[in-house]
Amino acid sequence: MTHICAASSWVSRLSVHPTNVSSNQVIRIFCSHSVRLIGCLLPHLMKTGQMMRYKTGQVMCSLHYAKFDIINRSYGIALFDLDVVSSEVGSELQWYRRYLPKYLDAILQADRTNAEKTILVYAAGNEGERWSGLGADLPFYIPELRGHSLSVAATNPDTGVIADYSNRCGPLSSNWNTARHGAHYCLTAPGTVRGLVPKSHSPGRGDVEGGMEGTSFAAPVVSGALALLMEHFRGTRGNTEVVRRMLDTADRSGRYANAAIYGAGHLDLEAALSPVGTLSVGQSARGLYESSLQVPAIFGSITNRVEGLELTAFDEQNFPFWVPLSSRVRSGTAIRSTIPMFQSLQRNAAPAPGFESMGMNWTPIQNAGKLGLPEGQDYVIGFGPSSMSFARQPQQGGFGYGFSVNDGNYLGAQTSGAFGRNLRSGMVWTSHAIVQELGHGLTLNATGTVGMSLPDYEQDAIFQASSSLLSAVAIRVGTPQTVLMLEQPLRAETGTGTFRIENGRMENGRKLYDKYRIGLSPEAREIRLAVHHEQDAIGGKIAVEVGQTMNAGHIPGRQDSRLGFAYRLIW
Repeated sequence: MTHICAASSWVSRLSVHPTNVSSNQVIRIFCSHSVRLIGCLLPHLMKTGQMMRYKTGQVMCSLHYAKFDIINRSYGIALFDLDVVSSEVGSELQWYRRYLPKYLDAILQADRTNAEKTILVYAAGNEGERWSGLGADLPFYIPELRGHSLSVAATNPDTGVIADYSNRCGPLSSNWNTARHGAHYCLTAPGTVRGLVPKSHSPGRGDVEGGMEGTSFAAPVVSGALALLMEHFRGTRGNTEVVRRMLDTADRSGRYANAAIYGAGHLDLEAALSPVGTLSVGQSARGLYESSLQVPAIFGSITNRVEGLELTAFDEQNFPFWVPLSSRVRSGTAIRSTIPMFQSLQRNAAPAPGFESMGMNWTPIQNAGKLGLPEGQDYVIGFGPSSMSFARQPQQGGFGYGFSVNDGNYLGAQTSGAFGRNLRSGMVWTSHAIVQELGHGLTLNATGTVGMSLPDYEQDAIFQASSSLLSAVAIRVGTPQTVLMLEQPLRAETGTGTFRIENGRMENGRKLYDKYRIGLSPEAREIRLAVHHEQDAIGGKIAVEVGQTMNAGHIPGRQDSRLGFAYRLIW
């Protein structure tokens, strides 16, 4: 909840002129449903002798600042003599420091952090002077007000130039700290309003449909814009940071570069709400659009498990922007050719069913005895772009085993940017095969595999996956020519993934994080059913395979059909 206080009156040297900016009018234009605007008492004037004395304390309005984030002050004093104002302000500060130091500290918000200071927004005044009126120009004289006190001059919305009636922003003091407080304490905004208060008896028309002008209307535009910024950035930035954001993103192109007239420039709310420079994410502060997470196919679809989670990215001013985590996460795809493999070449295939996700090419090891391996057993070795595997294929009624190491991927899946650039992984597994003659020329071949994945993500990566217990099953029943196949490809049965997402930064630069944990076991189990047939033809062999996949990719309800054909010339 952002609280705004709106007060209105413009004080001349001789009399008080109320303006038409009331609390109700301002809230109808500039306050969203989550922004509350509260009226406050107008400052009173004190007279000393025959002349009116303008005490700085009264101009500042003695409010309990702690109740408000923003105070809009569409009032001021038409006093522009630099020497007079400087002398008056100096004497007033001296008097308050001597007699009411605590009151002065409260006015200057000396006991509050920059993030908590109430923002004061003054109207610059409507005398067409080259200087803002007293109140609006107090940051020129009082360094303690800089960073949270603003002056607003008005532009003509039809031409974009400074309005004839508007006071200008004026020069900066010689000790102004641009690096800390921005280009100026003053900026410009449109000063004309139309149709401000709706007529109950005439829908769509307003009481000031002809238009009203004044810096008293430009100041609430800035106050409302500040409130929108606070809401947009979800209260993660301190009040003075929001002020600096508005000043830094103001339009200073062309005519608006004249600081003596336009100050920090013209209010550009779109620029203030948009990223400044490149967005970065994670502890490593890597580019948002260079950062992605691809999870292995063994986890199934990951997007539904991260639905509703947001990834916080920061622009070059360390302001946060939120994007759906699902936009940077995608599921891996098991690489499976539709061209059927001939049964006589099955020994050259993967050492266990459903290993397509590893993306390896497997080759039998010839003369295993010369390499010191036991004779009479089948060994295969697999190679990928950055992977290597070794396996002993299971014998009839026996066990096999294997391991793999991957540099740069996790079972075929990769990461980039803030999700890690040096992903490594390994896997160990054991397989058991059963061969059973069923009679009538039918043979049952069944192989089951149990493995353990061993991922190694970078320490500062946004995502970390635990080890997972894996399974795969293949059952084949048939003759040498025709086989019915039932398979479950490699699938995670256990495992937890953890997202460590930055959600904000404190004023001292300390980062805040949220942790989200998701299960890695898919919600469904992929089942492949296929019929494979081979026969001699045209001097070789042909193979045809027709298949249907339920819960393809371990995603509930996804179906996949395939028809494959292969020809092998034999000579």
